[in-house]
Amino acid sequence: MGKSGGFVAPRIMRPVGHGKRARAQRGVPARNVARRPGPGKVGVVRTRPWVLERTGEGIRSGRVVVWCWNAAPRASVSSRTAGSRLTPRSPRGTHRAGGDGRLQRRIMKRVLVVGAGAVGQVYGAALERAGAQVTFFVRPRHRQTTEAGMQVSRMHTLSRRRDRHAMLSPSVLDTVDEAAASRWDAVWLCIPSNGVHEEGTHALLRALGEPLVVSLTPGLDDRAALASVVPEERLVTGLIPFLAWFEHATVDGRGLEETVVWFPPFARCAFEGKRAEAVAAQLRAGGLRADAVPGLAQRAPYGSAVLMPTVAELEVAGWSFSALDAVHRKRLRNAVGEAFRVVRAETGAAPPRGLQGLVRWVHPLTLRLINLLTPLNLEVFLRKHFTKVGHQTTRSLGVYVDRADHHGVGPVPALQALLAERNGLPDRSQTFVDGG
Repeated sequence: MGKSGGFVAPRIMRPVGHGKRARAQRGVPARNVARRPGPGKVGVVRTRPWVLERTGEGIRSGRVVVWCWNAAPRASVSSRTAGSRLTPRSPRGTHRAGGDGRLQRRIMKRVLVVGAGAVGQVYGAALERAGAQVTFFVRPRHRQTTEAGMQVSRMHTLSRRRDRHAMLSPSVLDTVDEAAASRWDAVWLCIPSNGVHEEGTHALLRALGEPLVVSLTPGLDDRAALASVVPEERLVTGLIPFLAWFEHATVDGRGLEETVVWFPPFARCAFEGKRAEAVAAQLRAGGLRADAVPGLAQRAPYGSAVLMPTVAELEVAGWSFSALDAVHRKRLRNAVGEAFRVVRAETGAAPPRGLQGLVRWVHPLTLRLINLLTPLNLEVFLRKHFTKVGHQTTRSLGVYVDRADHHGVGPVPALQALLAERNGLPDRSQTFVDGG
Protein backbone atom coordinates (compact mmCIF):
# COMPACT_ATOMS: atom_id res chain seq x y z
CA MET A 1 0.00 0.00 0.00
CA GLY A 2 1.25 3.46 -0.78
CA LYS A 3 0.00 7.00 -0.51
CA SER A 4 -1.44 8.65 -3.60
CA GLY A 5 -3.12 12.04 -3.61
CA GLY A 6 -3.55 12.20 0.18
CA PHE A 7 -5.18 8.81 0.76
CA VAL A 8 -4.00 5.23 1.06
CA ALA A 9 -4.49 3.51 -2.29
CA PRO A 10 -4.35 -0.20 -3.11
CA ARG A 11 -1.77 -1.32 -5.62
CA ILE A 12 -4.23 -1.41 -8.51
CA MET A 13 -4.96 2.31 -8.12
CA ARG A 14 -1.42 3.44 -8.69
CA PRO A 15 -0.88 5.16 -12.03
CA VAL A 16 1.40 3.41 -14.49
CA GLY A 17 3.61 4.43 -17.39
CA HIS A 18 6.14 7.21 -17.89
CA GLY A 19 7.85 6.55 -14.55
CA LYS A 20 4.75 7.23 -12.45
CA ARG A 21 4.55 3.63 -11.32
CA ALA A 22 7.97 3.92 -9.74
CA ARG A 23 6.99 7.22 -8.13
CA ALA A 24 3.86 5.64 -6.68
CA GLN A 25 5.88 2.76 -5.25
CA ARG A 26 8.12 5.31 -3.52
CA GLY A 27 5.04 6.97 -2.01
CA VAL A 28 5.25 10.13 -4.13
CA PRO A 29 1.75 11.62 -4.68
CA ALA A 30 0.54 11.39 -8.28
CA ARG A 31 -0.95 14.53 -9.81
CA ASN A 32 -3.33 12.57 -12.03
CA VAL A 33 -5.08 10.77 -9.15
CA ALA A 34 -6.42 13.55 -6.95
CA ARG A 35 -9.26 11.77 -5.19
CA ARG A 36 -10.67 8.33 -4.65
CA PRO A 37 -13.13 7.45 -7.44
CA GLY A 38 -16.56 6.01 -6.80
CA PRO A 39 -17.53 2.40 -7.50
CA GLY A 40 -17.04 1.38 -11.09
CA LYS A 41 -15.36 4.65 -12.10
CA VAL A 42 -12.55 4.88 -14.61
CA GLY A 43 -9.41 6.83 -13.76
CA VAL A 44 -7.49 7.84 -16.84
CA VAL A 45 -3.80 8.66 -16.64
CA ARG A 46 -3.21 8.37 -20.38
CA THR A 47 -5.81 7.37 -22.94
CA ARG A 48 -4.05 4.55 -24.75
CA PRO A 49 -5.87 1.38 -23.61
CA TRP A 50 -3.82 -1.26 -25.40
CA VAL A 51 -3.21 -4.77 -24.05
CA LEU A 52 -5.13 -5.45 -20.84
CA GLU A 53 -3.68 -7.40 -17.94
CA ARG A 54 -5.56 -8.55 -14.85
CA THR A 55 -3.98 -7.36 -11.60
CA GLY A 56 -5.68 -8.16 -8.32
CA GLU A 57 -9.24 -6.87 -8.25
CA GLY A 58 -8.90 -4.61 -11.25
CA ILE A 59 -7.64 -4.51 -14.79
CA ARG A 60 -4.54 -2.58 -15.77
CA SER A 61 -3.43 -1.53 -19.21
CA GLY A 62 -0.28 0.28 -20.19
CA ARG A 63 -1.65 3.75 -19.41
CA VAL A 64 -5.16 3.22 -18.06
CA VAL A 65 -6.16 2.20 -14.55
CA VAL A 66 -9.67 0.80 -14.08
CA TRP A 67 -11.24 0.51 -10.60
CA CYS A 68 -13.74 -2.34 -10.41
CA TRP A 69 -14.57 -2.99 -6.75
CA ASN A 70 -18.27 -3.05 -5.78
CA ALA A 71 -19.09 -2.45 -9.43
CA ALA A 72 -21.34 -4.27 -11.86
CA PRO A 73 -20.86 -2.39 -15.13
CA ARG A 74 -22.15 -3.54 -18.49
CA ALA A 75 -20.36 -6.59 -19.82
CA SER A 76 -18.52 -6.21 -23.10
CA VAL A 77 -17.63 -9.27 -25.16
CA SER A 78 -14.30 -8.59 -26.82
CA SER A 79 -11.51 -10.69 -28.21
CA ARG A 80 -9.12 -9.00 -25.78
CA THR A 81 -11.40 -8.50 -22.78
CA ALA A 82 -13.49 -11.68 -22.80
CA GLY A 83 -14.59 -12.45 -19.26
CA SER A 84 -13.78 -8.95 -18.01
CA ARG A 85 -16.40 -6.46 -16.88
CA LEU A 86 -15.38 -2.99 -17.88
CA THR A 87 -16.82 0.44 -17.33
CA PRO A 88 -16.82 2.85 -20.28
CA ARG A 89 -13.48 4.44 -21.11
CA SER A 90 -13.12 8.18 -20.92
CA PRO A 91 -12.34 10.02 -24.16
CA ARG A 92 -9.26 12.10 -24.74
CA GLY A 93 -8.93 15.05 -22.41
CA THR A 94 -11.70 14.03 -20.01
CA HIS A 95 -9.31 13.70 -17.07
CA ARG A 96 -8.25 17.31 -17.65
CA ALA A 97 -11.83 18.56 -17.78
CA GLY A 98 -13.28 17.14 -14.61
CA GLY A 99 -12.74 13.41 -14.87
CA ASP A 100 -15.19 10.61 -15.44
CA GLY A 101 -18.03 12.27 -13.56
CA ARG A 102 -18.30 15.04 -16.12
CA LEU A 103 -18.23 12.49 -18.94
CA GLN A 104 -21.12 10.62 -17.32
CA ARG A 105 -23.16 13.84 -17.24
CA ARG A 106 -22.53 14.35 -20.96
CA ILE A 107 -23.41 10.78 -21.99
CA MET A 108 -26.86 10.43 -23.53
CA LYS A 109 -28.08 7.40 -21.62
CA ARG A 110 -31.21 6.39 -23.54
CA VAL A 111 -30.57 6.18 -27.27
CA LEU A 112 -32.95 5.09 -30.04
CA VAL A 113 -31.19 3.90 -33.21
CA VAL A 114 -33.51 4.02 -36.23
CA GLY A 115 -32.36 1.33 -38.64
CA ALA A 116 -30.71 -1.99 -37.78
CA GLY A 117 -28.54 -2.32 -40.86
CA ALA A 118 -24.77 -2.54 -40.73
CA VAL A 119 -24.34 1.19 -40.01
CA GLY A 120 -26.96 1.16 -37.25
CA GLN A 121 -25.30 -1.83 -35.61
CA VAL A 122 -21.84 -0.22 -35.69
CA TYR A 123 -23.02 2.97 -34.02
CA GLY A 124 -25.32 1.06 -31.65
CA ALA A 125 -22.44 -1.12 -30.44
CA ALA A 126 -20.19 1.92 -29.93
CA LEU A 127 -22.88 3.75 -27.96
CA GLU A 128 -23.47 0.68 -25.79
CA ARG A 129 -19.75 0.41 -25.06
CA ALA A 130 -19.88 4.05 -23.98
CA GLY A 131 -22.54 3.21 -21.39
CA ALA A 132 -25.76 4.09 -23.23
CA GLN A 133 -28.93 2.00 -23.18
CA VAL A 134 -29.44 1.33 -26.88
CA THR A 135 -32.79 0.43 -28.45
CA PHE A 136 -33.32 -0.29 -32.16
CA PHE A 137 -36.36 0.85 -34.13
CA VAL A 138 -37.11 -1.43 -37.11
CA ARG A 139 -39.91 -2.56 -39.38
CA PRO A 140 -42.12 -5.27 -37.81
CA ARG A 141 -40.82 -7.94 -40.19
CA HIS A 142 -37.25 -7.31 -38.98
CA ARG A 143 -37.99 -7.35 -35.25
CA GLN A 144 -37.41 -11.06 -34.65
CA THR A 145 -34.13 -11.06 -36.56
CA THR A 146 -32.84 -8.05 -34.64
CA GLU A 147 -33.90 -9.46 -31.26
CA ALA A 148 -31.89 -12.61 -32.01
CA GLY A 149 -28.75 -10.56 -31.36
CA MET A 150 -25.79 -9.29 -33.30
CA GLN A 151 -22.04 -9.15 -33.16
CA VAL A 152 -19.99 -6.19 -34.36
CA SER A 153 -16.32 -6.71 -35.22
CA ARG A 154 -13.86 -3.95 -36.01
CA MET A 155 -11.17 -5.07 -38.43
CA HIS A 156 -7.68 -3.60 -38.12
CA THR A 157 -6.11 -2.42 -41.36
CA LEU A 158 -2.71 -4.13 -41.29
CA SER A 159 -3.10 -7.16 -39.05
CA ARG A 160 -6.72 -7.89 -40.08
CA ARG A 161 -7.26 -8.68 -36.39
CA ARG A 162 -10.82 -8.15 -35.14
CA ASP A 163 -12.11 -6.62 -31.91
CA ARG A 164 -15.57 -8.03 -31.23
CA HIS A 165 -18.56 -6.72 -29.30
CA ALA A 166 -21.70 -8.84 -28.95
CA MET A 167 -25.20 -7.47 -28.39
CA LEU A 168 -26.94 -10.75 -27.56
CA SER A 169 -30.42 -9.51 -26.61
CA PRO A 170 -30.89 -5.93 -27.81
CA SER A 171 -34.06 -4.01 -27.07
CA VAL A 172 -36.16 -3.62 -30.22
CA LEU A 173 -39.26 -1.55 -31.05
CA ASP A 174 -41.31 -1.58 -34.25
CA THR A 175 -44.17 0.91 -33.76
CA VAL A 176 -44.30 4.66 -33.22
CA ASP A 177 -46.56 4.22 -30.18
CA GLU A 178 -44.00 1.96 -28.48
CA ALA A 179 -41.23 4.46 -29.13
CA ALA A 180 -43.33 7.43 -27.98
CA ALA A 181 -44.06 5.72 -24.65
CA SER A 182 -40.44 6.20 -23.52
CA ARG A 183 -38.19 9.20 -23.04
CA TRP A 184 -35.12 9.37 -25.28
CA ASP A 185 -31.98 11.44 -24.89
CA ALA A 186 -30.90 10.94 -28.51
CA VAL A 187 -32.23 9.48 -31.76
CA TRP A 188 -29.74 8.27 -34.38
CA LEU A 189 -31.06 8.11 -37.95
CA CYS A 190 -29.00 5.30 -39.50
CA ILE A 191 -31.04 5.22 -42.69
CA PRO A 192 -30.48 6.13 -46.36
CA SER A 193 -31.01 9.66 -47.61
CA ASN A 194 -34.46 8.97 -49.03
CA GLY A 195 -35.63 7.75 -45.61
CA VAL A 196 -35.01 11.21 -44.14
CA HIS A 197 -37.72 12.60 -46.44
CA GLU A 198 -40.36 9.95 -45.68
CA GLU A 199 -43.42 11.02 -43.75
CA GLY A 200 -43.06 7.98 -41.50
CA THR A 201 -39.69 9.27 -40.29
CA HIS A 202 -41.12 12.74 -39.65
CA ALA A 203 -44.07 11.27 -37.73
CA LEU A 204 -41.68 9.28 -35.55
CA LEU A 205 -39.58 12.35 -34.74
CA ARG A 206 -42.67 14.40 -33.87
CA ALA A 207 -43.89 11.69 -31.48
CA LEU A 208 -40.63 11.35 -29.54
CA GLY A 209 -40.66 14.69 -27.76
CA GLU A 210 -37.42 16.67 -27.71
CA PRO A 211 -34.43 14.32 -28.04
CA LEU A 212 -31.20 15.17 -29.81
CA VAL A 213 -31.41 13.96 -33.43
CA VAL A 214 -28.26 12.70 -35.17
CA SER A 215 -28.50 12.31 -38.95
CA LEU A 216 -25.81 10.57 -41.00
CA THR A 217 -26.97 11.38 -44.54
CA PRO A 218 -25.10 14.10 -46.49
CA GLY A 219 -27.74 14.62 -49.18
CA LEU A 220 -28.12 18.09 -50.65
CA ASP A 221 -31.50 18.75 -49.01
CA ASP A 222 -31.44 16.27 -46.11
CA ARG A 223 -30.67 18.77 -43.36
CA ALA A 224 -33.38 21.14 -44.58
CA ALA A 225 -35.91 18.29 -44.51
CA LEU A 226 -35.03 17.46 -40.91
CA ALA A 227 -34.96 21.13 -39.89
CA SER A 228 -38.65 21.33 -40.80
CA VAL A 229 -39.33 18.83 -37.99
CA VAL A 230 -36.41 19.25 -35.57
CA PRO A 231 -35.12 22.63 -34.30
CA GLU A 232 -31.53 23.45 -35.27
CA GLU A 233 -30.35 23.36 -31.65
CA ARG A 234 -31.39 19.69 -31.41
CA LEU A 235 -29.98 18.61 -34.77
CA VAL A 236 -26.51 17.15 -35.38
CA THR A 237 -25.40 15.95 -38.81
CA GLY A 238 -22.51 13.62 -39.50
CA LEU A 239 -20.67 11.54 -42.07
CA ILE A 240 -20.08 7.78 -42.23
CA PRO A 241 -16.31 7.22 -42.69
CA PHE A 242 -16.22 3.41 -42.70
CA LEU A 243 -17.22 0.34 -44.68
CA ALA A 244 -19.45 -2.21 -42.94
CA TRP A 245 -20.72 -5.55 -44.21
CA PHE A 246 -22.32 -8.76 -42.94
CA GLU A 247 -20.73 -12.16 -42.32
CA HIS A 248 -21.93 -15.28 -40.52
CA ALA A 249 -20.56 -15.87 -37.00
CA THR A 250 -21.12 -18.16 -34.01
CA VAL A 251 -21.22 -16.75 -30.46
CA ASP A 252 -21.76 -19.07 -27.47
CA GLY A 253 -23.07 -21.74 -29.80
CA ARG A 254 -25.56 -19.35 -31.41
CA GLY A 255 -25.49 -18.46 -35.08
CA LEU A 256 -25.41 -14.69 -35.53
CA GLU A 257 -25.02 -12.36 -38.47
CA GLU A 258 -21.75 -10.60 -37.74
CA THR A 259 -21.26 -6.99 -38.83
CA VAL A 260 -17.66 -6.27 -39.79
CA VAL A 261 -16.53 -2.64 -39.88
CA TRP A 262 -13.32 -1.29 -41.39
CA PHE A 263 -12.04 2.28 -41.10
CA PRO A 264 -9.68 3.47 -43.84
CA PRO A 265 -6.44 4.94 -42.43
CA PHE A 266 -6.92 8.34 -40.75
CA ALA A 267 -10.72 8.18 -41.16
CA ARG A 268 -12.83 9.75 -38.40
CA CYS A 269 -16.52 10.20 -37.68
CA ALA A 270 -17.24 13.91 -38.25
CA PHE A 271 -20.21 15.84 -36.82
CA GLU A 272 -21.58 19.37 -36.89
CA GLY A 273 -24.19 21.02 -34.70
CA LYS A 274 -24.52 22.75 -31.35
CA ARG A 275 -24.07 19.44 -29.53
CA ALA A 276 -21.68 17.85 -31.99
CA GLU A 277 -18.83 17.67 -29.47
CA ALA A 278 -21.01 15.74 -27.00
CA VAL A 279 -21.89 13.24 -29.74
CA ALA A 280 -18.24 12.87 -30.76
CA ALA A 281 -17.14 12.45 -27.13
CA GLN A 282 -19.62 9.64 -26.60
CA LEU A 283 -18.39 7.80 -29.69
CA ARG A 284 -14.79 8.24 -28.53
CA ALA A 285 -15.81 6.72 -25.21
CA GLY A 286 -17.16 3.79 -27.23
CA GLY A 287 -13.89 3.28 -29.07
CA LEU A 288 -14.47 5.14 -32.36
CA ARG A 289 -12.44 8.07 -33.66
CA ALA A 290 -14.76 11.08 -33.82
CA ASP A 291 -14.55 14.89 -33.87
CA ALA A 292 -16.76 17.95 -34.18
CA VAL A 293 -16.00 19.68 -37.50
CA PRO A 294 -17.33 23.22 -38.08
CA GLY A 295 -18.61 23.87 -41.60
CA LEU A 296 -19.26 20.20 -42.29
CA ALA A 297 -22.81 20.85 -43.54
CA GLN A 298 -21.45 23.04 -46.36
CA ARG A 299 -18.65 20.68 -47.41
CA ALA A 300 -20.28 17.27 -46.99
CA PRO A 301 -22.60 17.57 -50.05
CA TYR A 302 -19.51 17.75 -52.27
CA GLY A 303 -18.60 14.23 -51.20
CA SER A 304 -22.03 13.02 -52.26
CA ALA A 305 -21.63 14.93 -55.54
CA VAL A 306 -18.69 12.62 -56.28
CA LEU A 307 -20.09 9.42 -54.78
CA MET A 308 -23.61 9.34 -56.22
CA PRO A 309 -22.68 9.81 -59.93
CA THR A 310 -19.81 7.32 -59.47
CA VAL A 311 -22.13 4.70 -57.99
CA ALA A 312 -24.73 5.29 -60.71
CA GLU A 313 -22.14 5.00 -63.49
CA LEU A 314 -20.72 1.83 -61.96
CA GLU A 315 -24.21 0.35 -61.67
CA VAL A 316 -24.95 1.15 -65.31
CA ALA A 317 -21.66 -0.60 -66.20
CA GLY A 318 -22.82 -3.76 -64.42
CA TRP A 319 -20.86 -3.21 -61.18
CA SER A 320 -17.65 -4.12 -62.97
CA PHE A 321 -14.52 -1.98 -62.72
CA SER A 322 -13.20 -3.36 -65.99
CA ALA A 323 -16.39 -2.21 -67.79
CA LEU A 324 -15.72 1.47 -67.01
CA ASP A 325 -14.42 2.36 -70.45
CA ALA A 326 -13.50 5.82 -71.74
CA VAL A 327 -17.13 6.66 -72.59
CA HIS A 328 -18.34 5.91 -69.06
CA ARG A 329 -15.45 7.80 -67.47
CA LYS A 330 -16.01 10.90 -69.61
CA ARG A 331 -19.70 11.04 -68.69
CA LEU A 332 -18.80 10.52 -65.03
CA ARG A 333 -16.39 13.47 -65.04
CA ASN A 334 -19.01 15.68 -66.66
CA ALA A 335 -21.72 14.54 -64.22
CA VAL A 336 -19.53 15.30 -61.20
CA GLY A 337 -18.68 18.74 -62.58
CA GLU A 338 -22.38 19.50 -63.07
CA ALA A 339 -23.20 18.27 -59.55
CA PHE A 340 -20.46 20.53 -58.14
CA ARG A 341 -22.05 23.57 -59.81
CA VAL A 342 -25.39 22.68 -58.23
CA VAL A 343 -23.89 22.20 -54.77
CA ARG A 344 -22.02 25.51 -54.96
CA ALA A 345 -25.21 27.33 -55.97
CA GLU A 346 -27.13 25.63 -53.14
CA THR A 347 -24.62 26.04 -50.30
CA GLY A 348 -22.54 29.03 -51.41
CA ALA A 349 -19.39 27.16 -50.34
CA ALA A 350 -16.44 26.44 -52.61
CA PRO A 351 -15.57 22.75 -53.18
CA PRO A 352 -12.68 21.28 -51.17
CA ARG A 353 -9.41 21.41 -53.02
CA GLY A 354 -8.60 18.36 -55.08
CA LEU A 355 -11.95 16.64 -54.55
CA GLN A 356 -13.10 16.91 -58.15
CA GLY A 357 -9.68 15.69 -59.25
CA LEU A 358 -10.41 12.37 -57.56
CA VAL A 359 -12.73 11.50 -60.44
CA ARG A 360 -9.71 11.36 -62.75
CA TRP A 361 -8.53 8.38 -60.72
CA VAL A 362 -11.71 6.43 -61.51
CA HIS A 363 -9.97 4.04 -63.87
CA PRO A 364 -10.17 0.22 -64.00
CA LEU A 365 -6.49 -0.17 -63.05
CA THR A 366 -6.75 2.29 -60.15
CA LEU A 367 -9.93 0.68 -58.87
CA ARG A 368 -8.33 -2.76 -58.98
CA LEU A 369 -5.41 -1.43 -56.92
CA ILE A 370 -7.81 0.06 -54.36
CA ASN A 371 -9.62 -3.27 -54.30
CA LEU A 372 -6.36 -4.98 -53.30
CA LEU A 373 -5.81 -2.54 -50.42
CA THR A 374 -9.27 -2.96 -48.90
CA PRO A 375 -10.04 -6.03 -46.74
CA LEU A 376 -13.00 -7.07 -48.92
CA ASN A 377 -14.06 -7.35 -52.53
CA LEU A 378 -15.00 -3.75 -53.28
CA GLU A 379 -17.04 -4.61 -56.38
CA VAL A 380 -19.21 -7.03 -54.42
CA PHE A 381 -19.60 -4.60 -51.50
CA LEU A 382 -20.67 -1.69 -53.70
CA ARG A 383 -23.10 -3.87 -55.64
CA LYS A 384 -24.78 -5.31 -52.53
CA HIS A 385 -24.94 -2.08 -50.55
CA PHE A 386 -25.99 0.40 -53.23
CA THR A 387 -28.42 -2.02 -54.87
CA LYS A 388 -30.15 -2.30 -51.51
CA VAL A 389 -30.37 1.50 -51.17
CA GLY A 390 -30.97 2.17 -54.86
CA HIS A 391 -33.75 4.68 -54.11
CA GLN A 392 -31.09 6.88 -52.49
CA THR A 393 -29.03 6.97 -55.71
CA THR A 394 -32.04 7.75 -57.90
CA ARG A 395 -33.31 10.46 -55.60
CA SER A 396 -29.89 12.12 -55.27
CA LEU A 397 -29.46 12.37 -59.05
CA GLY A 398 -33.00 13.73 -59.37
CA VAL A 399 -32.31 16.41 -56.75
CA TYR A 400 -29.24 17.60 -58.67
CA VAL A 401 -31.28 17.92 -61.87
CA ASP A 402 -34.15 19.74 -60.12
CA ARG A 403 -31.91 22.14 -58.18
CA ALA A 404 -29.92 22.92 -61.33
CA ASP A 405 -33.12 24.13 -62.96
CA HIS A 406 -34.10 26.02 -59.79
CA HIS A 407 -30.77 27.89 -59.52
CA GLY A 408 -30.34 28.34 -63.26
CA VAL A 409 -26.79 26.97 -63.28
CA GLY A 410 -27.09 25.81 -66.88
CA PRO A 411 -27.85 22.48 -68.56
CA VAL A 412 -26.81 19.24 -66.88
CA PRO A 413 -26.94 16.72 -69.76
CA ALA A 414 -24.59 14.19 -68.15
CA LEU A 415 -26.67 13.99 -64.98
CA GLN A 416 -29.89 13.75 -66.97
CA ALA A 417 -28.53 10.95 -69.17
CA LEU A 418 -27.18 9.08 -66.15
CA LEU A 419 -30.51 9.42 -64.31
CA ALA A 420 -32.49 8.22 -67.33
CA GLU A 421 -30.27 5.18 -67.77
CA ARG A 422 -30.34 4.45 -64.03
CA ASN A 423 -34.17 4.57 -64.03
CA GLY A 424 -34.22 1.92 -66.75
CA LEU A 425 -32.56 -0.64 -64.47
CA PRO A 426 -34.56 -3.15 -62.36
CA ASP A 427 -35.45 -1.77 -58.92
CA ARG A 428 -34.13 -3.96 -56.08
CA SER A 429 -34.18 -1.31 -53.37
CA GLN A 430 -35.36 -2.11 -49.86
CA THR A 431 -37.05 -0.04 -47.18
CA PHE A 432 -35.11 2.55 -45.20
CA VAL A 433 -34.68 0.35 -42.13
CA ASP A 434 -32.70 -2.13 -44.20
CA GLY A 435 -30.28 0.53 -45.32
CA GLY A 436 -26.89 -0.26 -43.85
